[in-house]
Amino acid sequence: MAGKQAIGYVRSATVNPDSLAEQHAQIEAYCKKHGLELTGFESDSGISGMRKDRPGFRRLLKCLRNSKIRYIVMRDRSRLSRNQAHWIHYQHVFWFHRKKVLYISDEK
Repeated sequence: MAGKQAIGYVRSATVNPDSLAEQHAQIEAYCKKHGLELTGFESDSGISGMRKDRPGFRRLLKCLRNSKIRYIVMRDRSRLSRNQAHWIHYQHVFWFHRKKVLYISDEK
């Protein structure tokens, strides 16, 4: 699946394994439905989307700079950030690195 590699990102502001597992399952199903090769996940548990200093998200950004991954898949826009200025900044970062963010909630 050259050019169809994706990575999933899951986040929950509370430590809630069920929420993260549900997000994982949704991302896996979305990738399968759309013919994307899901190469892995990064996650942040118990960390607010208002914070910029999320370890899993930092790993995601580092991975994107040095990989052939083309897509980032998230359940919805709030997983990326709950701060509008941060959200716009990250969208620009992804565009700069030629990555596309796919939000499952946009499909509904």
